Order: sequence, then C-alpha cells, then structure tokens
Amino acid sequence: MHFATEEKKRLWAVRLLVQRAQELGRTPCKGDFDETTRARIKAFLGPWPKALRQAGLKEERKHTMEQELTALAKEEGFLVSLLPTEEVPVDGKFRQFCEQNICGRYGANYSCPPDCGSVETLHATLLAQPHALVIETIHPIDGYENKAAVLQAKKEHNAAVLRFMKTMREHGYEGFCTGYNGCPLCDPCLKTKGLPCAHPEQRISCMSAYCINVAALAKTGKRDLSPQEYEMKKTKILTAVFLLLIPLTVIFGRKLPGRSYYITSLLVILEIMIPFFLSFEGRKPEARELVLLAVLSALAIASRVVIPIPNFKATYAMVMLAGIALGAESGFLVGALTALVSNFFFGQGPHTPWQMMAYGAGGCLMGFLFRRGLLPRKRLLLGLFGAAAVILFIGPLLDTSSVFMMLSRLTPETALAIYLAGFPVNCTQAVPTFLVLFFLGKPFLEKLDRVKLRYGMGDMAE
Repeated sequence: MHFATEEKKRLWAVRLLVQRAQELGRTPCKGDFDETTRARIKAFLGPWPKALRQAGLKEERKHTMEQELTALAKEEGFLVSLLPTEEVPVDGKFRQFCEQNICGRYGANYSCPPDCGSVETLHATLLAQPHALVIETIHPIDGYENKAAVLQAKKEHNAAVLRFMKTMREHGYEGFCTGYNGCPLCDPCLKTKGLPCAHPEQRISCMSAYCINVAALAKTGKRDLSPQEYEMKKTKILTAVFLLLIPLTVIFGRKLPGRSYYITSLLVILEIMIPFFLSFEGRKPEARELVLLAVLSALAIASRVVIPIPNFKATYAMVMLAGIALGAESGFLVGALTALVSNFFFGQGPHTPWQMMAYGAGGCLMGFLFRRGLLPRKRLLLGLFGAAAVILFIGPLLDTSSVFMMLSRLTPETALAIYLAGFPVNCTQAVPTFLVLFFLGKPFLEKLDRVKLRYGMGDMAE
C-alpha cells in the first residue's frame, strides 16, 4: 500500500490549480472544481485564497483587503472602524499596570507580559501591519461596578474575537487579534503547569499587553453608529426638523409676496424628507416600501376627498394608522402629502403648509407613542387617544394658522376667540377619527403587519 507524503499532496494540488488556470485563461474559482476536489485542495493547501497564493496564482478580488475584512467583521456583528497602525495610540507607561498583576495573569499566561514580549517588540509587531481594524461589541450593563456583568461581557467579546480570527484565517488573512484580559482558550493557562502553549496560532493578548490606550482609541477613526447612538442621532434630527425647521418655514413663508405658499409647501416637503431618508441610512429603500407609503397616502387622500360630509372625514385616522404601522417619519410624510395633494381638489392657499404640518404632526405623534411601545395597541386606547390628539393637538395647530392669516392685529383676546370658535369643529372631526380607529384600527394594523412580514419589510421607518 502506498501513501503520498504531505509534500506530494501539496504539489498535486498546486499542479491541479495551475493546470486549470491555463485551461481557463484566468484564475480558477471554487466553482471550477467539484466538491470532492475542492475539499482535497483545502485539505492540502488550506483556505482558497491561501491555496491560490501557494500555487503562484493571484486571487481576483472584487474588493480590497480592507473592504473585505471590514465586511467580515460586520457579518460577525462588530462595530467597525479602520485606521493606519501608526495612528493606534500606544503608551509604554501602561505596562506598569500589567506588572501590578491586578488580573492575576502577569507571568501566569503566555499571552500576557512578560511572556508575550516587551513593549517595543509588540509595538513593532503592530506597526508591521499596514492597518488596524478596530472591532467593538456593545453589551448592556447597569454599571461598571457590576463585576459579574462586566466579566461576562468581556468573555462574550473575546469569544466573538476568536470566531472572527478563525474566519479571517479561513479567508487567507494572516493578521493577529487582541482582546480583553488575555487569552481565554485554556483556563488555567498551561504555563502554570510548566507546559508549552497548546494554541500558539490562536493565542490572543489583551490590549493592555500592547500598551494600547483604549480610551483614546475609542475616539480615533470613524465607525458605524451603534443602534443606541443611531437612535439618539435620529431623535435629535427629528426634533430639529419637526419642532424648529418646519414651524419657522411656515411662519416666515407667509411673509413672502404672491403665491409664496407653493414655495413654502415645497420647502416643507423637502424638510420632511430629511428624517424620512435618514431612516434608510446605510441601505436603499426598496420599491415595495415606497409603494406601501404611496398606497397609504392615497387612502388618506381619498378619505378626505370622497367623503362628502364637511368636517367629518377619516383623514386623520388614516394618517395616524400610517404612523403607528410604519413609524413617526413615515406618518409625518403621509400626513403632509395628504394635505398637499388633497388640496388640489379643495384649493391650494396659504393654509396648505399649515395643514401639511398639522396632518403630519398627527401621524408623527401616534407613530412615536404607539410604534415605540409607549402605548399598547388596544382598540379603545387607539380611538380615545386619536380623538384627543385631534382636539388638543392637530386642531389647535390648524387654528393657529387662522390666527396668523386672519388677524391683522394679534391680541390674546382675538386669538382666544379663534381657538374657541375652532373647538366645536375639532370635536366634530374627532368623532370619525375615534370611530375609524376603534372599529377598523386594530384589523387594519394587523393587515399592514402581515404585509410587512410577507414582503420582508421589517421596521422600515425605525
């Protein structure tokens, strides 16, 4: 019986790759071989990129190394930033903290000082790489004094780093990783038993061993925002747009001469689009999502145009349902579009921007409260809160437009008279809003949830 040596196996795989490259006139890919042959090539030469390099072939990458590593890290769930290694903040004074042996690993773990090397040696190892990929995980803990939670977070982070390092090696990258509290593979480390390291290729040192200033590193480079940071950023922009920018546009727009309300309406629409498109940051909105918004806008417009009873429309309810189902940004967009388009039937005028802002604010309010779980989706609560929003929020906003447009001299008495005159109208408009939300709100929202689930839309505006 004859057994091929490891060298002969390697040469066989190399010749096979070179021969296939000559036949194809290009660098071969995995799909050019059957599953059995691919498995043998991997067994003899390693992962595909490494196998191609050993055969003297250059892999045809669609992306640069930095782009591919960044993508791999994101697939593992990390927040990622990339920076040149010379920008990594290193301070040799940090080695004294390791020497204090607070963690108990100094001299007792191959990944920790002094066994991992001197500060100069580790810094030279770092600078030998062109780029550093800073990978972060976020773990909710109630305070750093909760040692058990902090320790668990460190363990989970190290486990994620080890998985990423394995993935990185499988793709042919030979860099190294650092983590928290030294290498966790053997507990206790075999050094304590006088044995050699069992995993020298997988061993990771902590950042303190490399004397990396973690606090300074966290402020270096740019990375993707965490969900919490993104939500905070979006909330600030929403607040600025809805509470400051749009009201100022409406108020100052009325001072422009001529049919300035057309310009004001256009500006309001553009301002509304800022937070709406922010909700799609990092991805492209799909046509199915825009179609759903268009359908909801059409339903809201039809509910205002088709129903012949004055001040008894289902418009507010439809706008609110859009906000509850799709989020505050989408609710504002549907409301503003409803006011603008329906006024092509009822007549455009200086009131149009105010209606756009008021209708949109109603959808935004309901979306903020119900979509984020601050209020449950119960029929009675939907109806009562929708009616209250019309009487106390949307209606007074529209009455404010009358105050600015009808009064040549503004006094508290005249303003109060307009608000009191509008109160019965607001109560009348609250009735259909309550009825629609009470009887149709919950089944309508369930249908929308099914549509989003069926077509994989997820939380399209959150």
